[in-house]
Order: sequence, then C-alpha cells, then structure tokens
Amino acid sequence: MLKTQDANYYLNLAQRTHNKTQARIYCLRARKELPAEGSINLEFARFLSAQKDFKKAELRYRKTSTMMPLSTVVYNEWGLLLHDQGKVEGQEELYRKMIEIEPDSPDGLCNLGGILSDKCKFEEAIVVLEKALEGLPDDTMTLNNLGSVFVNLGRYYKALEKLEKVLEIDGDHLLAHINLGLVESCLGKDDEAKENFQRVVDLIGDESDLKEAILRSCQRLLNFAKENALGEGADQKKRRRHNEKFRKALGELMPLLEK
Repeated sequence: MLKTQDANYYLNLAQRTHNKTQARIYCLRARKELPAEGSINLEFARFLSAQKDFKKAELRYRKTSTMMPLSTVVYNEWGLLLHDQGKVEGQEELYRKMIEIEPDSPDGLCNLGGILSDKCKFEEAIVVLEKALEGLPDDTMTLNNLGSVFVNLGRYYKALEKLEKVLEIDGDHLLAHINLGLVESCLGKDDEAKENFQRVVDLIGDESDLKEAILRSCQRLLNFAKENALGEGADQKKRRRHNEKFRKALGELMPLLEK
C-alpha cells in the first residue's frame, strides 16, 4: 500500500512539474516503487513520447503491453507513436490487436482503416471504416480517412461527400482540407484547391513537426502515384490518368509546405 502511495505521489509530481529533467526523475522513482505496475509504466511511456524519446517510448509501450495485455489504450498509443515517426510497419498489427480485444473499438477501426489505406489495401480499408461509421456516423477522423481512401482510388465524388461532411462538423479539420484540396485539384477545380491548400498552410502555422509529418505522407503518396499504384480496376489508361492528376495535385501542395 505504501509503495502504491509513493508511486502515485511521484507520478503526480511528474505530471505537475514543467521541468523536464525533474519530471523524468519523478517518473523513474514511481517506476522504481512499482516496476511491474502497468499504469505507472504507461505514464512513463507517455512522458517519453512527449519528450520525443521515441526509441525508449516504444520499448516502454512494449513492456506495458505485457503488463496490460487487454488494454486497447496501450496498443492505440503505441500505434500512434509509430505513426508520428512515419513508421508504417507495425501499426496494422497493433490496431488489429485492439479489434481482437474490442471488435467495435472506434479508435481501433478508424486507425486500422487509415493504415490499411497507407499500405494501399483500399478495399479492406473501406470495409473497416464503414464498420466504424456504423457506430459513430459523425466521427470526423473516420469520415476523413474514408474520404482519403476514395481520393486515392479516384472516386472523387464519393470523396467529396465524406470530406464536405467533415468540414460541416469541424471547419478547421486539417486533414480534411488536405484531402479536399487534392480531390478538387484532380477534378480541375484549381481555384478551390488553392483555397484549401492555403487553409492547410494557415492551420499548420509554425508547427514544424506537423508540417514534416504531412510532407512524409505526401511523399509516400507521390511515390505510389509515380508507380501507378493508385486508382482501381483493370483499365490501365484510367488508372494512369488518375495517377497523373494525383501527382499534379501533390505537386501543388508540397511546395507550399516546403517553404
């Protein structure tokens, strides 16, 4: 009981101080009191992640998962940590683990759909995201992810439907503005696309890490488009046209982010 009180005491101090070095010391003291306590290790993983000590944070999430094997929160945060680093591999397995534990997990379904799209598993992504929307039909991130899949496939008007709904709910949804700009460019609505791309720049502001993450994602999509990997169906001319439009759209957005 005393160890629990001491661990919670140090953890509380870590959460309250603005001194990063002191916060780390408090986290370590809390873990020393209860080294096998999952919640203590989870908080330490969060601290390491916030400090961008990604390698140690990943290790701590891995250890926490053995202490809390049925906690979807652990797998979700671990997956998002990989996402923040631009690591595609490993995310799918973590989100599938979430759904194994909780089949209707909104976060699990939404994030699994997103990573499946990132890996060009578009049709499976649609199934997963539509299942997520059955439980939360107005969830903006899920709607955005589904809109993004439709953009990648060249289903422009289906994409517009989802993305416009996102922006009706949240007019400052950064990813929806990115995807809407891309689909508008593909449709030849260049003025509308420019407005959305400028909105993206304004929303990012001085957040360099966010800008870098978006550029990584854009570069990955550009590589797919160069490989003619986007679009759907057996009509190669149609696929090539879509990939060319998508490359053009990314070519309009990326220079704005590189300034």
